[in-house]
Amino acid sequence: MEETLRFAAKTRTPQARIAGTSREDHIKRITNILVTVLGLEHCRETKIGDAAIRGISGGEKKRVSIAEALACRGLINCWDKWVKACSPPPVPNQFHSSTRGLDSSTALEFVTALRTATDIRGVATAFTAYQASESVCKLFDKICLIYEGRMVYFGPSDLARQYFIDLGFEPANRQTTPDFLVAVTDPDARKVREGFENRAPRTVDDFARRFLESDVTAINERDMDSYRKDFIGKGDLAKAYSRQVKNEHAKTARKGSPYIVSVPMQTRAVIVRRFQILKGNIAPQAAQIL
Repeated sequence: MEETLRFAAKTRTPQARIAGTSREDHIKRITNILVTVLGLEHCRETKIGDAAIRGISGGEKKRVSIAEALACRGLINCWDKWVKACSPPPVPNQFHSSTRGLDSSTALEFVTALRTATDIRGVATAFTAYQASESVCKLFDKICLIYEGRMVYFGPSDLARQYFIDLGFEPANRQTTPDFLVAVTDPDARKVREGFENRAPRTVDDFARRFLESDVTAINERDMDSYRKDFIGKGDLAKAYSRQVKNEHAKTARKGSPYIVSVPMQTRAVIVRRFQILKGNIAPQAAQIL
């Protein structure tokens, strides 16, 4: 597992590092930090595994994926659904979220690790979840609810439940916030509160219009105005960003390349990684040669 994280860190090691820190020391430090923060110390020397090779658990694999994303130092991380290959076109139950196959406690552990990583790095994390628990929901700053391709809510997670109650919908007894939000987008599952029969939105157009007219949209607009005021049109910030990008790239890397290491450095890293993969499952390779 450690070799996987080292490979990710190696391809994103910047040219400008702390004074006196070699490239190898930087890779080692980043790997150790990720292993410690995400609770992977006990499986540092364990194979990740696959369908044929026994390795770390499903929850640990999820955390390794988070660690790889952090090692690559992306500023925006998206954990979206994936679609099972099929023909004809996929049906709804063939869309799978990042927490598919995990029990509730492991899913909470996975999302908690994402929350920790987001706070430590100061990055943005977008996550698609189905049938999330209340504990998982509370870990997010904002919720975006999509209904037939239209955004009918985007705002603070702690305001989402009350927003739809105020629109005229009643959550079922002991129904979690995620389940309530999903039910609101289903005409057969949502329950209209008494006295709101003629006022609650019915169609997706009604939901979208009411959202645009809501106080939540006003909050979003204030946030966007604040961002524009602080960051848009700031020449000094643009120059600082350009300097940082230049300092990130290796001296031998192509100018303007999105990769901060040069092609020879990438080639060496990939060759070493391929030998590590072969070494981890040497028996089938030896059998093919013989």
